[in-house]
Amino acid sequence: MAVNEWWASDPKQRFWLEITDREDLGEDLHAPQLDGSGRPNWTYDLVRHAQQGDVVLHWHKNQVGYPAIVGYSEVVGPLREGEIVWRAHGTYGRVRTAPTPSASWRMPIRGYEALAAPVGQDVLRTAEPQLRELFTRLSAEHKGSLYFPFVFSDSRPVRTTQGYMTKFPAELLNILPGLEQIPAGSSGTRGADGARERPTRAGSSRTPRSARGAGYIADAVLRRALERHAVAVAAAFYQHEGWLVADVGTKKSWDLELTHKQTGAVRHVEVKGSTLAATEVELTVAEVNHSREGVSCDLFVVGGIEYEPDGSNGYSTSGGSRRIWRDWTAADSSLRAVRFRYRLPDQGCEYL
Repeated sequence: MAVNEWWASDPKQRFWLEITDREDLGEDLHAPQLDGSGRPNWTYDLVRHAQQGDVVLHWHKNQVGYPAIVGYSEVVGPLREGEIVWRAHGTYGRVRTAPTPSASWRMPIRGYEALAAPVGQDVLRTAEPQLRELFTRLSAEHKGSLYFPFVFSDSRPVRTTQGYMTKFPAELLNILPGLEQIPAGSSGTRGADGARERPTRAGSSRTPRSARGAGYIADAVLRRALERHAVAVAAAFYQHEGWLVADVGTKKSWDLELTHKQTGAVRHVEVKGSTLAATEVELTVAEVNHSREGVSCDLFVVGGIEYEPDGSNGYSTSGGSRRIWRDWTAADSSLRAVRFRYRLPDQGCEYL
């Protein structure tokens, strides 16, 4: 599903709110990939958008005897797929006979710190005018959903949004008393190359071209290990088919350049690697354009790559399922814009 990344251009907007009653608070962010009706749901999908260095505040429903923000943690990543036994709250969850395992998103976090004083409903109600004002202002500044952590009503006091994860605007740290101990500065990782790329179900692209090709993995060492693994798998496959293989990913907008040993035919290959199922990949403009230039081009995707620390500050990788799209072109019908680059006009601005 398409998530409205209204925070993407502001490195200060690095905060999230987990709403939960789980016992292992601060272990990770963990939510099903689909809701109880079998469809993507933004409140679960936001787990994929948290990035290394982001801060997650934890709203627990009963840890201190009443619902409250009780602590905070830091996102370390990378995003992983897992399995979760989940019973949805609400009508669908009540009519199901028993919860069943389903595919999940899992984002590691660390460094849980309890707040000196929990921030509960009473604090929200006292600050409701300021919360409403902030919601109104942000709604005017950003089109689309804000995934705001609180909802308002004319008939009842402010309350938390029904869901698992919400975006927590940085301005709330100055509105809600009791959050002073949470670090409010910009995350250093957000200024790094590729750090604003949206995580998707696919893994990584080539370095140094960018971290855009198949979604961003915050751990640069892991990202490079997955890249090397996917390219090696693809190269071995084409060599077995009788091609001479050259890795050109650091110089070209594609990864492998092939020359057939018998016919001399030339073919280019775009390679994508992922620890996940890779139902989507991210493409740069150069990659899209190249697929349409008339040169025979394949798309080779390695999904489900396994990895583990190698004891030397790196990772060992193995496995992965291979898929290939021969004579591939990036069709408009399969492309979805996730951001735009806007050239600022020379005229019409006011200097302050």
